Amino acid sequence: MLNVYYYPLRFLGHKEELAATVERVMSRLLTVNVSVEIPRNSEQQQAYNKVKQLLNQLQNMVSSGMDNYRKMLESYVNACSSEQNGPVDSNFQQFILACTIDDQRQVRKVLNNWLSVYHELHEQWIAACKDNIQSL
Repeated sequence: MLNVYYYPLRFLGHKEELAATVERVMSRLLTVNVSVEIPRNSEQQQAYNKVKQLLNQLQNMVSSGMDNYRKMLESYVNACSSEQNGPVDSNFQQFILACTIDDQRQVRKVLNNWLSVYHELHEQWIAACKDNIQSL
């Protein structure tokens, strides 16, 4: 027959040992700094810098007008996609194709995120307009 009261007392010392080991490992893990760099040749680096510059310009377009922003954003997304659903910005496409595959994936992910945020905000804006019209 098992004595259920015996086992917790028996493992009490192990529990303290385990907690000390976990604390030591956690403190070591907190000192680790992981840095991932994508190796690029000079042409890829130039293309990547140009893509970042174009993305910064796109980001600044938000203040100039949402319609222009949406059109440019969609043309950038189409430039990164194998299945284009509209016009493609050939200048952006030229630079993105000169980037590394990892850079292309990251840029595509950022652009798709921006596009989904745009659509969400646009839907909220339409709903707010409808609510304002109905309250008149």
